[in-house]
Amino acid sequence: MSSRTPKYSPLREKPSFEQPSSSTPDSPLSTEHDTFLERYSDAPTQNHSWLARARREPILLSLYIVNTVFLISLISLVARNTTTQCEDPSLRGLYSPLNDAVRYKNAAFKKGFITDMSAYMGWPTDKKDELWTDLYRYMPVRVPKTEAHRLPNKTAHLTVDGWEEDYMVGIDVFHQLHCLNVLRRSFYPQRYRGMGMWHPNGTLNMLGWVHIDHCIESLRQSLQCSADIAPIPFTWMPERKYMLLRMDTYHRCRDFDALHAWTRERQVGEYSESRHVEGGRVVDYAGMADVLAGVSEEELRRVRWDLPAAVREGRPWDGE
Repeated sequence: MSSRTPKYSPLREKPSFEQPSSSTPDSPLSTEHDTFLERYSDAPTQNHSWLARARREPILLSLYIVNTVFLISLISLVARNTTTQCEDPSLRGLYSPLNDAVRYKNAAFKKGFITDMSAYMGWPTDKKDELWTDLYRYMPVRVPKTEAHRLPNKTAHLTVDGWEEDYMVGIDVFHQLHCLNVLRRSFYPQRYRGMGMWHPNGTLNMLGWVHIDHCIESLRQSLQCSADIAPIPFTWMPERKYMLLRMDTYHRCRDFDALHAWTRERQVGEYSESRHVEGGRVVDYAGMADVLAGVSEEELRRVRWDLPAAVREGRPWDGE
């Protein structure tokens, strides 16, 4: 019995990402496609190359081109939206407990201006406050005693009962998000008391400003360290005669959701700034003096030589 090539059954289902198919069951192309394939489905495979038949049959050649273009588009779309793990030179120099959790993905940024806004934007509400806090809720991260020697800096023991021999670290991206939230809240002193730069009488809230100034510097260093080099295209607005940067562009990103999930799954207990491991046990100093207790605004104003004279003297600032 001579060998026969199996009949080709064309794909009828749309791809999962709803990319339109190059032919549909009701289209003329689909009918010609089926007829042609049926004509050749019983042909012997010997001495008949697919390419040779394609040269003789324009329809088959057209199908080959269409399918090739479709396959390239499919691969591009899948690659664009796939989270991957790849070698990152920045992970080689310093140890982090999250090194193995790092994944990468392409992500489109939002414009974030009037329209195309994220859930984190807009006037503050209780729901938005919860979203922001959840971004950095899972700190600190536990470092097993056996891994602590790999850390680039000395750190404190984990202040959770039962884990006193292990160590803890913060993760910089979560601190940066905390700082960004500090800046966000500082714009709404009526809602977040004490978070703004100014007292109601127009004088500088020195402690609030020191925190804000620290956060601005921390974010600057982090942005320059990561140095996102994604190209941002320009677009001309003829009605306004204005060249605009388009923010809704693709970036190659570390998968924050994966890092967030990693820390959430390894949460070992509630963290408190007032706890400390002493003699192998956790000691809680809750109710003792706050870290800023006794800090004098007058002393801070004298130390910060960069302040205007009026601010240093405790007077309202007139902008000069």
